[in-house]
Parts: sequence; structure tokens; C-alpha cells
Amino acid sequence: MEVLSKVSRSLAIGCIMGLATALFTNFFFKPLIDRLENQTYDMRYVWEFGETFNPTSQDRPTDDFGTGIHIIDIDDRSLQKLGVYWHWDRSYHAQLIESLGKQFPGALVFDVLFYDPEDHLYAQRLNRLLQRSKMVNPDIHFSDQLRKSIVSTINYDKRFVEAAREQENVYFGCRMSNKSDYPDHAHSQIQHKTTLAWHDSLHPSSTISFSDQLRDQVVNPGKVKPVIDGVFPRLAQAGDALGYVNMVPDGDGIIRSMPVFFTFGQHSPVYLPLSIRVTASLFATPTEEIHLEPEKYLDIGRPLKIFRDDSGALSCSYPTLSVKQIREILALSSQILALKENQGIDITSFLAVGRKESGEKYISMYAGDFPYELVEIISDSSVHVRISELQSGSSLSLDRGIRVSKDSDIEWTLSAPFGDQEWWLSTNEIQTLLKVQPEDFDNISRGQRRLLFHPMTIRKANGKLTSPIPVLRGETLAQ
Repeated sequence: MEVLSKVSRSLAIGCIMGLATALFTNFFFKPLIDRLENQTYDMRYVWEFGETFNPTSQDRPTDDFGTGIHIIDIDDRSLQKLGVYWHWDRSYHAQLIESLGKQFPGALVFDVLFYDPEDHLYAQRLNRLLQRSKMVNPDIHFSDQLRKSIVSTINYDKRFVEAAREQENVYFGCRMSNKSDYPDHAHSQIQHKTTLAWHDSLHPSSTISFSDQLRDQVVNPGKVKPVIDGVFPRLAQAGDALGYVNMVPDGDGIIRSMPVFFTFGQHSPVYLPLSIRVTASLFATPTEEIHLEPEKYLDIGRPLKIFRDDSGALSCSYPTLSVKQIREILALSSQILALKENQGIDITSFLAVGRKESGEKYISMYAGDFPYELVEIISDSSVHVRISELQSGSSLSLDRGIRVSKDSDIEWTLSAPFGDQEWWLSTNEIQTLLKVQPEDFDNISRGQRRLLFHPMTIRKANGKLTSPIPVLRGETLAQ
């Protein structure tokens, strides 16, 4: 008993001393402890991932597809050409959407904020300028009709909203804040942005919800943000989804973590970071299926889904991935699965089908646009067979003066007495062109294009299959 008593006493003293040391250290040396933790975290990160991002490393992945994310930055050159960013009108953003949309992106994501409509400010400035010009030079006469006509050309916000709505896969960021983030005199100006009506005017389907039990378990004061700011309703509604972009750095100014959700005050909607919101949308995961497992993970579903839409037609979850592309991958599945390290196989080249405003069909490839007359001939299945049987150095004459020549094993020439008259294609491009069928033009309206095939090569790098499609890699692609 005496030995047991000594052991118990020693344990008690040890626990008390340990607790006292922990409390003393946390109270007096917390900044030092936090600094050490941050530094060791950075070291662990470099050890784990540093070689992956070192361009000179032998361990760097040989996959050259990258992440599939391309950043369009507001750099010094842009500022020199266009002036201070805050003076740019939003027609530039509309033009950006229209230009990038022609390249068939999976998503266009704006992580800059657009707090309020601005057209009325430009209109007021122009009105003042016109009035001042009359004062400076009385000989200048602007009728009210002319003045109103000039001012009416200011429609930058409208163009931006319409461009986002027509593109259909544009995403916008918002800022979730506390009232204390604003000066006292601004509180009355943001009061309406704390209401559920304001949330409903933005993009309410972007948010998820928690059960009462989960909310009690995971929500703490730091995860509650009562103000939504940084986007105006018409723009938010035109986008595909909305997520927050505000991040809080650690004490040394480095961002090491980001909350996976913020609740909108005491209301039920739960907002996700823009990056996660976009990814979930690209996965086509319904909002009600996004699930948070506390202290473990946020489940946003499988990367790729193939399903039947309301019309009964097969569709892919990734916006620009066609079922026809999937079928071409499946047709070569045995060769793909047999690839050795650093080997690759060409699946398809870039090909889009469309209709002009006149209704005429055309095909777009890297080699150029193929007009209606050529499309009608090439899309005939009997012509496909005759072209595929050509030997190197031989040619084939088709209707309407069209001629197909196989110059070598890897080079082809298409010539015709219309359009660009001559097109040079690789073997991969001619094989892709021959996959086009008349039904591929169904449901394409005048003035629209549809991506049929991505420029796709599948490779095996670091033991994993890779492709240019971010959601079609690794285990997903193997499956």
C-alpha cells in the first residue's frame, strides 16, 4: 500500500507540474510557440511537397498537363496600358469572358470583388463633363436628346452581366465579414447586407445547410460572418455559383489555412470558399450531397459523373467533356491501361462543330475552319472508309472538287475550291476529323459552337494516368 501511495503521489505531482508548465508556457510564451509551430509546419511542407514544385528536381512529375488552372493576372503591363485597375470599366471584364469563352474553358473564375453597379457613376461623370464643356465654350451646343443618347452608351455593367449569363460557367467571389471590419459610419450602409433578403438576392443555391446537431458541433464565433459583401445581385445571379474569397494570414503574414465554411450570421445558409464551390460545381455534385465530416473532411463527391439528362441523352458532369470523347477513350482502353512509364497515346485533336448565323454547319480545328460544303462530304461514313485506306504518297478525289492527300505517315493535305482552299493536318487531326457524324450538329443553334473533342493525349507519369482534363486523371481515368 505504501508503494502504491508513493506512485499515486508521484503521478499527481507530475500531472500538476506538467499542467502548470503548459499553462505557464501558453500564457507567457504563446507567440514563441506559435512561431515555432509555423516554422516547423513550413519545413514539413517543403519536405513533403518541395521537390514537386522545384523545376530542377529529378523527382518533379514528368506530367506536363499541370493543374489545368491558368491565372490571368492584373500585372504591371496591364496597369501601364489600361491605367489604375479601379478606373477600368467593366466592359473589359465582359470582353475577357467573351474571348476566353471561345476557348471552351471548364470554368471562368473571378476572385476579385465587384461591390456595386458603377454605370450610374460613369453617367454622372459624363453628364458633368458635357455640362462643363458648355460653360467653358458657350458655342458648343448639345441638345438634351444628343446628351441622353451619348450617356445611354454607358452599359458596362449590363455587358458584364450578359456576358457572364451567356457563358454559363462563370463564378464570382464575395467577401464574408464582421461588422467590426467596417468603420462605424459605414454600419448603416451595410445593414441590408446582413439580411436573409440580401442573401436571397445573390445566388442562394450556392450555399449548403447544416443540421441543427452538426451546426452545434462545428460552428463557433470565428465561423460566423454576418455580412456578405463584394458582389452586387445582378452579377451574382448571372454567375454559375458564388463563394467567398477572403483569407486570414497568420501572424507572420503567411496564409497556411483557410476555413472550409462560414455561416451567414445566425441564418441557416452556409457558404463555401470559392475554390471548393467551383470544384463541387465541376464535379456536378448536388448541393444537398455536399457533406462535412467534422475534423476530417468535406465530401464534394466523385470527380466525374456520366448520367442521362432530362431528354434521355447521355451527358458528362464536366462542362466541356462530351460523351463522344469518353467513347473514344474507352475504345482505346486496353492500350491506355498497358502504357508504361512516360509513354503516351494520342486520343483526339481539338475539334468543335458549329453553325453560322446563316445556319450553315462548319468544323473548327487547329488547322482552320472547314466550311459547310466540306463538312457535308467529310461526315459521310463511306468517305471515312476510303480516306482511312489511303497509302502514303496517294490521294483521293471527292465530290465538289475536294481532294485528300496523304503526304506521309504523319502529314495530310485537304484541298477544295472554297473556304481557305487548303488545310494541312496531322494523322491525329485527320483521324479526329473522320469521327464527325451528321447528328453531331443536332441541337446547335445559329451562331453557336460545341466542343466535340479536346486535344487529348493520355500519358503515364509517376505511376498514374494523366490527361489534359483535370477531373480525368489517376484512379478516375483508370476506372
